[in-house]
Amino acid sequence: MNRNEKLAYRVLFTAAAIYNIVFAVWSGLASHQFFAMVDAPVPDGWRFVAPIVGLFALCYAYAACWPERITSTLAVGLGLASKVAGPQFWLMALMMGESTPRLFPLLLVGGLLWWLPFIVYLTRRLPFRAVVPIAWCFGIHLFANIYLLRVAGGTELVESLAQRQAFVLERTWLWVATWLFWSLSSISLLGFCAAWATRIKQSRSSIAFALAVIAVGVGFDLYGETVLITRATRDQSVAEFTSIVRQYQFVGPGVANGLYCVGGVMLSILSWRAGFLRGTAGILGFLVWVVGFGLTAAAFADHRLAMIACGGGVMLLFLPWSLLVAVTMVLAAQGRSTETPSASSKPSNSSAPRSS
Repeated sequence: MNRNEKLAYRVLFTAAAIYNIVFAVWSGLASHQFFAMVDAPVPDGWRFVAPIVGLFALCYAYAACWPERITSTLAVGLGLASKVAGPQFWLMALMMGESTPRLFPLLLVGGLLWWLPFIVYLTRRLPFRAVVPIAWCFGIHLFANIYLLRVAGGTELVESLAQRQAFVLERTWLWVATWLFWSLSSISLLGFCAAWATRIKQSRSSIAFALAVIAVGVGFDLYGETVLITRATRDQSVAEFTSIVRQYQFVGPGVANGLYCVGGVMLSILSWRAGFLRGTAGILGFLVWVVGFGLTAAAFADHRLAMIACGGGVMLLFLPWSLLVAVTMVLAAQGRSTETPSASSKPSNSSAPRSS
């Protein structure tokens, strides 16, 4: 673990420890106000949350002090397991009618946001660890698209908003699970682009700006997905449901997707100039962003059929392209290792030809 990696992990786990401390205090003193605000019952066993979260805060603080130790790896692994288990138990309770979608913000801030950085830390010793965020992004997007097909009755594939609302209310837990996966997909895209950017050695300021644009897009996307989970699942009028759907279209496929495409085009241009992701991989990447801009335009225009065509086109292009990027990065890493000359292969001065 080099110096920069150690600093990054210390910042990460310090932030995790601070969050857990704040959450533990909040859950013990003021959380009942939150449940009253979202009109949700206090979950069974909530009184045990504060001490458990506080215990994990100590684990993260330990990892922040000594991120290179195997004991820190075990502590972070336990923390990740708890953050993965939380959403699963919540979905099970939701399926049995014992919870509410309005608790999703707690799961997002306390669990989902931490999955990818924790996974990157736990896989830091793998040979091709730089590809882990890209592989994660591919897998999450694949699952998200599969789940999206399962809730097609609540999407733009159905023209009637009344029928879409009826579908969402009838299959609420499946609808919530689908957009939970899409929330993870949004977060994973930033990890994908950050891993991709590590292969571009020039124009660091431009890379940072592109990643910042994409990060802002992730924020808009998470807001839109939260709206679909917490507000579209309420028992309300069709007009109110329509307003919520339109709001999501504006901030998700509209603003967020547009920002993704702006940042993505910047990274694609920088990659091409740097000699990385040219040829088929480079052209396919540009196609992803071009079709993505079409999705943004369709969302702003509220054109249902164009959204279906462009949205499907983006995913049909993005999934194989992300795999191609991963393969390209692995091959590039192998090429660097084979091109490194050994000390014994360097010519000595004594072997140089002499002129007579």
